[in-house]
Amino acid sequence: MKRGISSVAVTAMLLALAGCDAGPQTLGWEGSTASEPKPLPWFGGPQYYAQWPHGFPTDPAFFPIGVWMQNPLNAARYQAVGINHYVGLWQGPTDEQFTTWLAAGMHVVCEQAGVWQSSPR
Repeated sequence: MKRGISSVAVTAMLLALAGCDAGPQTLGWEGSTASEPKPLPWFGGPQYYAQWPHGFPTDPAFFPIGVWMQNPLNAARYQAVGINHYVGLWQGPTDEQFTTWLAAGMHVVCEQAGVWQSSPR
């Protein structure tokens, strides 16, 4: 009796699976005859950054990848993983952060206060 029930269950499952086949499938990009989409202009780039003499580099290869509210004492670690600027500074800006940031050669976007106001950068 058990054998009869299990063979019926297997047969039913095979019939159900056979009915699930909808034929060959085409992925969206495989069936498309259209050409590549035209890229849209993006906010930024060399012409945009050239407005500020002490802003981000105008090198077309530069793409800003930053960290938010971090301390420049970690600049070497961030540079090692491709980070190239800070947005805000943790508990700053301070004189120590200013000298650390200058030594690291990274870009900073933050509030200008104290020693930062007299900096030409």
